[in-house]
Amino acid sequence: MSTKPKPRTVADFKAAHDRDTIIPNKIRAGLAKLLEMGPEHYEYAEQFRALCGLQSAELAQYKGLFKRHWFVAQSMSSGGAREKQVWFGDAKVADRLRPSPPDKD
Repeated sequence: MSTKPKPRTVADFKAAHDRDTIIPNKIRAGLAKLLEMGPEHYEYAEQFRALCGLQSAELAQYKGLFKRHWFVAQSMSSGGAREKQVWFGDAKVADRLRPSPPDKD
């Protein structure tokens, strides 16, 4: 006896073909991985992008949907101050460390 296949939905289609669904889902998965590493774990943008399996332009295009999870920090490395984008799995940790509140668009 064969089983009836599960009907496909619009959500299934979007998860497979819609960039506006796929990329945010990859970012959400990356944020979940950060939380698994530890409640205060963070990654700089390039490492976070790789963790999500995204291109730099894709992360840049959709990062605005996740404003509470990242901010730009000053890095005082040798050679002067540089800005680095830092991502946190827990938005509350990012809020606590953020130098200023995120834009409220």
